[in-house]
Amino acid sequence: MFNRAFCKDKAKAELRQSYWLSLLVAFLGALLGGQNSSGFTFGSSSSSSNSYSSAGRYSFTDYDVNTLKEYFNSPEWQEILAIAGFIIAIVVFILIVAACYKIFVGNPIYVGLRTFFIRAPYGEHKIETLFSSFKKGRYGKITKTMFVKDLYLFLWGLPSFAALLAGTIGCIYIIASSTGYVDDVGIRLFAVFIPATLVSIALSFIVTVKNYSYRLVPYIISECPHLSANEAITLSRKMMNGNKWAMFVFDLSFIGWYLLGFIACGIGILFVHPYYYAAEAQVYFEIRQRSFENGSLNETLQGRPMDYGILGQPTPPYVPEPSQIYYVQNPPQQ
Repeated sequence: MFNRAFCKDKAKAELRQSYWLSLLVAFLGALLGGQNSSGFTFGSSSSSSNSYSSAGRYSFTDYDVNTLKEYFNSPEWQEILAIAGFIIAIVVFILIVAACYKIFVGNPIYVGLRTFFIRAPYGEHKIETLFSSFKKGRYGKITKTMFVKDLYLFLWGLPSFAALLAGTIGCIYIIASSTGYVDDVGIRLFAVFIPATLVSIALSFIVTVKNYSYRLVPYIISECPHLSANEAITLSRKMMNGNKWAMFVFDLSFIGWYLLGFIACGIGILFVHPYYYAAEAQVYFEIRQRSFENGSLNETLQGRPMDYGILGQPTPPYVPEPSQIYYVQNPPQQ
């Protein structure tokens, strides 16, 4: 595992030389790349009537069923459905546009942001590095690799979503087919939805683990854009073996900083980003060095060049032996 404290110290030392430029790049990266999140909110509604049992427990009656049928066939309900359909169409359109932006703009910016922070220790502090993924010969390969990575994560997340969806459908079916007491219906809903939710949460850990397995893909394709998507993803998995928990703890160690940034009206978070990105780049350097040592990186490269080299230059926090590097191309200009 990597040394978290050492990587943070190296990041602080690097940021002393170029903090404001790093802050600007991090801000532009967040602005252009964006942070994508999604969630599902489930609500419930209830109605009341005067049909109660002698024990005070509400019971569905034929009158209730007929009343609901009449309402669902009414013009008012049809109008509600039309409005709901229009809103859903707008939401779907926005989601499609957002997905396209993420694939063709956000992901390259995301990789370019990481590229800036892994080139900064070499003395290259150029804001145009943020847009380096759009260069000819790099854009298509980087876009494809990041798309495949996101697709794999999406597929890994389907079991969790399916469990939650199955529980929701089960609850809807119970409500639609119920003709008994409301208390009994509540127990049945509890018995279906709670286990489905717990299963969904348990399965979501698979996505979390895979997300950490693919964590280094942006760094790998930044240095080796000639690798195929599966090669970059496989290499990331190999490099993260034994490092996933350490990376998780690394992320947790920044919670305090982000909480302070959030307390400062949220603006303070922007000032934490450069520190986080610089420290993560140092983590990548250390993991990469260990991958050189155990041969996993050389095995994947198979003599092919690295787009951004380190030959003849001190590379924080290590300098690989010449025998560990097959070929290095285009070192940065001092």
